[in-house]
Amino acid sequence: MESAQHKVIRKCNTSVYYGMLTGGGYGWYHLSNFVTVELLNEVPPKSPRHFGAAGLWGAAILIVMIGELLPGRSPLLAWVASFGFSDKIEHFTAYFVLAALPVLGFGTRKGVFAALSMILLGVLLDLAQKFIPGRTFDFADIAANTAGVLAALGIAWTILSLISSLRRG
Repeated sequence: MESAQHKVIRKCNTSVYYGMLTGGGYGWYHLSNFVTVELLNEVPPKSPRHFGAAGLWGAAILIVMIGELLPGRSPLLAWVASFGFSDKIEHFTAYFVLAALPVLGFGTRKGVFAALSMILLGVLLDLAQKFIPGRTFDFADIAANTAGVLAALGIAWTILSLISSLRRG
């Protein structure tokens, strides 16, 4: 006798989709008021929030990568420096945004994994700076990046929890 395992796959507005894993693979079910309505043959649709967050997150990653890989004397870095902020504040803020977007846009598990992966991105980009003229590797930058990611995780998680509790009433 095969046992089935159920897992919530996606919640879109009032629709909840479940995947049922059996010996034959996954079957996708659309549930309405927790009663099976129909078997679907494809993955449930992603919400518009997911696509918007993915686009913003991708753009933010690209901007941070460009900023971290520009030569030290580039006009763009000089312009950013003209605002007078500490570069540690810039690192904290950039990685805060890089971590908050996926948590708020993708939800809990995928969002947290994506946010934590930004720590690795920060380490790799800072290591790459050793090979860029006018740039150096700095452990303090990595610390600022990590602090930004962890702060974003805490704040985004709190926001999602508040939203969830308000929806439950």
